[in-house]
Amino acid sequence: MKPITIFTGASGLNTVTDPVRIPFKGGISDLQVAVNVSIDQSGRVARRTGVSLLQSGDFHSLFCNGGDCFVIKNDSLFKVADDGTLTGIRSGLTADQRMAFVQEGDRTYYSNGYELGWIEDGISHFWDKGTYTGVDTNSFFSYPMPGSHLATFSGRIFVSVDNILWWSELYDFGLFNMAKSFIQFHSKIIMIKPVTAGVFISTKKNTYFLLGVNPQTWQIKRLTGYPAIEWTDSIEYINGVDLGMENNGMYPIWASPEGTILGTPEGQIINLNKNKVIYPDNPKAGFGCVVGMDFIHGME
Repeated sequence: MKPITIFTGASGLNTVTDPVRIPFKGGISDLQVAVNVSIDQSGRVARRTGVSLLQSGDFHSLFCNGGDCFVIKNDSLFKVADDGTLTGIRSGLTADQRMAFVQEGDRTYYSNGYELGWIEDGISHFWDKGTYTGVDTNSFFSYPMPGSHLATFSGRIFVSVDNILWWSELYDFGLFNMAKSFIQFHSKIIMIKPVTAGVFISTKKNTYFLLGVNPQTWQIKRLTGYPAIEWTDSIEYINGVDLGMENNGMYPIWASPEGTILGTPEGQIINLNKNKVIYPDNPKAGFGCVVGMDFIHGME
């Protein structure tokens, strides 16, 4: 009797098509359900490796981007060692507030909308006001303000406070000109993702691209009528070479109510799975990270 090939691999998850209508081709098919499995580039389906408990408790805002690793537990900020042990860095923070981090050189800046600071060599420092050293000016410079999201781009640090995006003076993260160095949007900013040509911004309503390296001359382009899902933007960027892209720049990735979005270094976006996976309509927030070539994300 000649054997019949039923299944040799998977081409991904499909929650859009009626399960009885999902086609097979050469033993390859989309999966109707996928629980704790991964699919490699050859279509091989394998169980995910297990997990080990490092610490118990109510943790959130885990961050690591080429430097030290940090996490929040209750009202305290901890450094996470390679073996998972914790070292306290700062306590007395506003409890249950997600912390935004950004790495710049040896410093890690942080802010949760109420408190802010920067960390170097495992020590938290007050994010103080810088000292202006340029030509004579009548401009008034302010201290950094606590914000919900942080990013660095083109020699400046960017801080979102509700619906306003503020940026520092060039090469001085402690000086903010509140009279002119800001852009105001119609709703709260929930994502800041810089790329080569500018910055992707998501508010609670829309996704934009701010084109240009000088924020004073930005061109604002509205990309979509839907937002990112807050906190799903991965710290890691994906190299275009690994994706088979002609441009070998770094591509940010995040989740949205319409699917997983890949941003290009030039400011365009690509929806990776809208035709295959249905996402929640009104998620509150989520998480996202890149592990190898996998974008692992979730939402609530």
